[in-house]
Amino acid sequence: IRDHCVTGVQTCALPISDSMASWMNALRKRYGKQYQSMQTEVKELKYNAERREGYIDSIQSDNERKLKEEREEAERKAIEVKEAARQAEIDARRQELRLSLPDDQKGGNNVKKIALRFADGRSANRGFASDQPLSVIFNWVDAMFETEREKVVLTTLNGKQTFTWNEEDSCNTTLDDAGLSKMTAFRVSEKNDEESKE
Repeated sequence: IRDHCVTGVQTCALPISDSMASWMNALRKRYGKQYQSMQTEVKELKYNAERREGYIDSIQSDNERKLKEEREEAERKAIEVKEAARQAEIDARRQELRLSLPDDQKGGNNVKKIALRFADGRSANRGFASDQPLSVIFNWVDAMFETEREKVVLTTLNGKQTFTWNEEDSCNTTLDDAGLSKMTAFRVSEKNDEESKE
């Protein structure tokens, strides 16, 4: 007994089980090359799709890298511009501070002789009237030794007194009020970045 199937207008007879193997072999011989060709075509399509996907990924990766580089360059330029503007402000302020520094007082009962000692070996001496504000020493260090007064730490050589910039206190406290002796030597150091932010 044979089963029958209808495909379109053709009628085909399905082979019985005992001749299935020979039927499959006949199909393999008849369509083997075509099947192989189709497999090759499918592989090529797959490789092309992978290459295309890889190319798209590569372009996307390149675009992302370029955008990152452009963003970093823009940030770097912005930092440079900001730093240049800040440096210009500092330079202008130092010029003003130099012009506003009182003359070096050579002697007298109301004169405080201030000596500075820097970590790099530099040193300086200057006389100030005792009624001058403490800020005048910070301004002197900033203007003449290019250390920002906001970062300056003044410590007496014996370590008993330490002064840092505070606009209100520094401007309202005189050298006498600060308890400085007639001759006072300071060790000059700088705050680190974290201390400066505080």
